[in-house]
Amino acid sequence: MASVDDFRNSLNSIIQEYANTSQAELNEIAKTVTRNAARKLKKRSTGDFENKTGAYRKGWRAKRVTRGRNIGRWVVYNATDYQLTHLLEDGHKNRNKSLPDVRAYPHIKEIELEAIEEMQQEIRERLGR
Repeated sequence: MASVDDFRNSLNSIIQEYANTSQAELNEIAKTVTRNAARKLKKRSTGDFENKTGAYRKGWRAKRVTRGRNIGRWVVYNATDYQLTHLLEDGHKNRNKSLPDVRAYPHIKEIELEAIEEMQQEIRERLGR
């Protein structure tokens, strides 16, 4: 029975090694993709809306928010003017009821879709062994 136990232990160690390698690759991919998304948002957040100081554009950041046994979770967020992201992306009612609604300036969704595609492509290339 020693050969069955040896085989099982050997197979478990191979699977564990692959899992650790894959997890490290996925963490690196997530880090790269979110940082690229933040850079793209900094470039494309000039838009048609009034951005007098450039603070909104400069505020885009990427950071890891959790780190557990699984992949580290990365997010892209605006550190300086987080309140504006939803208002600019989706538009909103005007405070002055006599004026028309404020139109949307979509700029986040496009980058999000690009990041999803980039993540999927990187995973296929690096882990599609």
